Amino acid sequence: MNSINKWAIGALATTALVAGSMFLYSNKENTPKREMFSLERTISFENPQRTLDEAFKKLNPKHISEVIYDPDFIHSDIYLRKSLIGQISEREIESYIQSTRRQSPNHSLCVTGVISYVKDDKKRPVFARANMLFSPGIICEEDLESSLHHEDIHAEEERKGYDFGDKKLNGDELTRMFNNGDIRAEVILGVGEFDAYSSQLTRINSGNLRVSHMHLISTTTNAVQSYSILERALQRGTLKPMELKYFEAKRKKHAEAIETLKKYK
Repeated sequence: MNSINKWAIGALATTALVAGSMFLYSNKENTPKREMFSLERTISFENPQRTLDEAFKKLNPKHISEVIYDPDFIHSDIYLRKSLIGQISEREIESYIQSTRRQSPNHSLCVTGVISYVKDDKKRPVFARANMLFSPGIICEEDLESSLHHEDIHAEEERKGYDFGDKKLNGDELTRMFNNGDIRAEVILGVGEFDAYSSQLTRINSGNLRVSHMHLISTTTNAVQSYSILERALQRGTLKPMELKYFEAKRKKHAEAIETLKKYK
């Protein structure tokens, strides 16, 4: 099997915003703090592609080429086939396509990464699933814009390389480290999610984006959860040296956001 097969494409595919817990716990108060919010949906998905196009235009992301409404996986399947043809067998391509489909039940938006193309300096497409239409975390236009920003963070690493602090690694380097056991897909994915959610929070907290309360709670909860899992691994010494290096680069990037996350448990 080609070395690309040893790194699951799904491990580099990104997850979309999913509604998290409705309760956040503050260390300072030591009591549950419940945020009151309205679930009134103001965004219209009567024409999903048009709504996505409008959000894309408003956000003007740096690393996303287009956003495609793809509820039946038609466009993402074509994208994967074109990206993988000649690298692995047709049977293996179909196996990977089915694998990415199985990993997408709760996704609203995703960047489907192919490791061999990491750091090729090309913008990435984002695929939107039918779940987007009913997501409790996307109920206004600003929520969708924030969710696309999340995907733009993932697209940046796919395009520019995975940042390990002193160097941004390409697909060949990542594959080699994975095959040598220096990094694990689930850790790299977890750090990437911490990066994307923290970037969302920073943008929201800048005051330039009025997202819904549900979106804010969901994003904060996901950021807290991803950071807490990584911090526990750090405290237990279970992160490998290169995984730690990758995490440290993100901790430095999000030092201010981390101070906010520490208020919750």
